[in-house]
Amino acid sequence: MNANAGGVGTVVLGLFSQLAGTEADLKTALSYAREDSPLVQSLKSRAAALKKQIDADRLVLAGEGAEGKSYADLASTYGDLLIDQQFAQTSYTSAMAFLTTSRTNLEQHHSFLVDFIAPTLPGDSTLPRVWEDLLLVAIASALVTVIGSLIIAALREHAHL
Repeated sequence: MNANAGGVGTVVLGLFSQLAGTEADLKTALSYAREDSPLVQSLKSRAAALKKQIDADRLVLAGEGAEGKSYADLASTYGDLLIDQQFAQTSYTSAMAFLTTSRTNLEQHHSFLVDFIAPTLPGDSTLPRVWEDLLLVAIASALVTVIGSLIIAALREHAHL
């Protein structure tokens, strides 16, 4: 944007230079030619065209052209946009670095969650063994009953003696 404004300024300076040369040629031509000669008329129209172009370019630089915005305003807006772009770029770079760090940390923590033994579906149950337990309880009850009846019989026999 600044380069564009500088370019328009350079063009205006070039137009001033051409205008000065044209006016010098006009004064020289007026020293030996009449006012109504084609050379003088040509130099006058060229000087008028150069002045008109200089005024138009000044209006562009001042911002009084068709858009109504000056190059200074546009340059200021452009500068603000550049600052916003740099901020967005910095934020994006920071977010990408954070994402990379987070992924690295996640991969490090994931290494602790590795399965050492693969899970399997349960098979047939081994405990409780219902029939074996019932048989064991029945045998234990029978033994307790037999031992108890032997103890009672022994006590009765000792009591009659």
